[in-house]
Amino acid sequence: MGSFVSATREGDAVRVVECLAVAGTARAAVFEIAVKSGLDPRFPPAVMREVSSAREEPRGDLGVSQAELFHLCLQALARDLQPARRVRDVALGLVQGAQDELALEP
Repeated sequence: MGSFVSATREGDAVRVVECLAVAGTARAAVFEIAVKSGLDPRFPPAVMREVSSAREEPRGDLGVSQAELFHLCLQALARDLQPARRVRDVALGLVQGAQDELALEP
């Protein structure tokens, strides 16, 4: 199969608006599978507008930048791992634990 293009019909003429996938590329292969399955591989204009908007202003619905969001994720991960670290440290004898905190069989 060849390239995939977006085109409009103007009277008897067809005008190519945009090349969506060049023949022989992975993108063209994905487009071919979608078209053969009866699917439209293009995203709706509203989705494309939202993606363009997100690229221009890297702040999401949460009102934080990507860097701030990454930092918040790291903080949450560290907080969630804290109990596991405590159990590890008690098991290794690095810290003294309460009697009921960790029961190891001899």
